[in-house]
Parts: sequence; C-alpha cells; structure tokens
Amino acid sequence: MFDATEVEVKKPGNYQQPGVEKEVRITEVVTVTVPNGSPCIQLKTINSKGQASQTKKMYLNTKVNEGKQTSAWNVSAKFLKGILMSMGYTVDEQNKILKADSIDNLVKQLTNAMVNNKPFEGLFSAKEYIKKDGSTGRIVELYTTAPYGSNLLVWDEKNPKYYERLASNNTMTPNGAKESDLPF
Repeated sequence: MFDATEVEVKKPGNYQQPGVEKEVRITEVVTVTVPNGSPCIQLKTINSKGQASQTKKMYLNTKVNEGKQTSAWNVSAKFLKGILMSMGYTVDEQNKILKADSIDNLVKQLTNAMVNNKPFEGLFSAKEYIKKDGSTGRIVELYTTAPYGSNLLVWDEKNPKYYERLASNNTMTPNGAKESDLPF
C-alpha cells in the first residue's frame, strides 16, 4: 500500500537560487549609493518562477584610479553590454543606450531598454556571509548572461567564481592543525 501523507513538497522560495536560469527578465533599474559615497546602479531581476534577484552593484565613476588600468564605469558598461547583447541589442544600440549625460538619464535609458523586455539566460553566483545572529546567509547575484534559448551557460558549484563559500571550521592548515586550533 502506498501512503504519501508524510511527503512534503516545498514551494520554490521567493528568491533566485544559484545556478543557471533559462528565463530571466529585468524588473527595475535602481540607483544605489554605497558608504563611501560612490554612485552605483543595480538591476533587479525575476525568473520564470517569480523568484527575485539582482546584479552586483555597478559603479559609475569614470575616473581611472591610481594603479588601475580602467575606470569602474568601463567595468560596469562591459557587464551591461553583455546583458544588452543577450537581449538582442546590436553594438550600435548598446552604445546609444549607455550614452547619457547624467545618472538619471542613464537609469531612464536602461529602464526603457531593459525593464520587462526580452528574456535572457542568466547564471547566478552565490557568496556566503555571516549574519548578525551568527548564522550563515547567502547573496545570490546575476554573474553572466547568454541569449534566451542558447543553452550556453554551464553551472559548476565547485567553481569559486560561481559559489564563494565561507571557510569551514574543520579546514586543515598546511601543518595539519585545524584553523580553530590556531593560537591567534
């Protein structure tokens, strides 16, 4: 006799899990100011299951800082161009969207081009952190994209670029002692 009364099926959570998502859309482009005062933008995403996530913060500073080869804006623009390309925009269209005379106009142009527009595939990375209560939390963010239906993205949970885990208390040091046993 079969009995399924003790079997529990969980609904998917409200937030995107790490891995490859076959259908992602941008829902919002927001401005963010980080503690050092640098202006940033961030894209909010949703997948076909209604799970929300976001991109990393994209810095808008156009100055090349000492010791750096490029500006924060150039790094952000490259990431944005990747998303726009995955949505089907040509290079000329991408350049037009990303040319703005102010942050407000950039946000407006990105919103018009991206929000509730064409879907794309997304690979979402995860980074573990310690919450204020001491438990482990996880931030999941859009890492890279590909055109919708392309099946080009491959998830590898062991790749530290895709999943950054906290060090375990049982991690062994080169001399064989556990990190928690170290005197400092």
